[in-house]
Amino acid sequence: MSIKRSIVQPRITRGVNRSSGRSDNDRTADISNVAKMRTFLMSPDSVGFHLCKVCDRQVTLNKSRKPEAHKTPLGKDCPGASYDTVHLGHDFISCAARLMFFGTNEAYTAREFWLSLLYALLGGMSDALGIEDGDINGVIRPIDLGSGLVGQEVVIFDDVPGGAGHALRLEGEGELLEVLRAAHARVANCACGESAACYTCLRSYRNQYCHDLLARGPVLGTATLSARDCFKTGLVLCC
Repeated sequence: MSIKRSIVQPRITRGVNRSSGRSDNDRTADISNVAKMRTFLMSPDSVGFHLCKVCDRQVTLNKSRKPEAHKTPLGKDCPGASYDTVHLGHDFISCAARLMFFGTNEAYTAREFWLSLLYALLGGMSDALGIEDGDINGVIRPIDLGSGLVGQEVVIFDDVPGGAGHALRLEGEGELLEVLRAAHARVANCACGESAACYTCLRSYRNQYCHDLLARGPVLGTATLSARDCFKTGLVLCC
C-alpha cells in the first residue's frame, strides 16, 4: 500500500511581487503559514478498502463481487456476506510552499518529470538547509491557469502537524537559491544513468510508489535555474 498526500485547501493571503514590488494580482509570492492538508491511504487497486459490514475486517472479493469466506478479528468464522467500500484518510494543518515553474516545456501530464523535480527539490532542501528527510514532504497537483490552460504545481510542506516552519524558509531568495543549487548537485553528481534514479539522488524509502518514474536527467536543466531566473520565468512561491 502507498500513501498519497494532496493539498485540499491552502489558505493564501495577498502578497507582494518580489521581482517588481507590485502587489495584488500581479504577484509571484503570497505568504501564509496555514495550509489544510489531507492524507490518503491508497488501497492496492486504488478503488478503496472493502470492509465486512458484520465484523469490519477488510475482505477480498470473489469474481461475483461477494466477500470471500473470512475470519472475524477474534478468529471465528464470519457470517458477513456484504461489505462497504471506504477510503481512509485524515486532515491536518501545516506550512506549505506552492511552487510553479513556467518555461520547462513539460506538460502537466508529464508525471515522470514533475515527480523527479519534486524529489530533487526535497533532497536539495535537506542538503542545503539541514532539514531531516522525514520532516518535509511534497506532492504535485494540476492547477487551472485560466483560458483553458493547465499547469503543474509543486507543493512542499512540513510533514509535522501544525508545521515547523521549514517550508516557510523558501520565502527567502537566498535560501531558495541554495536549495536549487543543492537540487542540481544531487542530480548532476550522481553516477547512475540519467534515464533512471537511485537512492543517492532521487529515490527514498518513502517514494517507492514512483521509483519506476523517477529520472535525474530531465530535471538537470530546471534545477540549475538561479532564483532570479526562476522569478523571471514564473516561479510562484506561496507559503
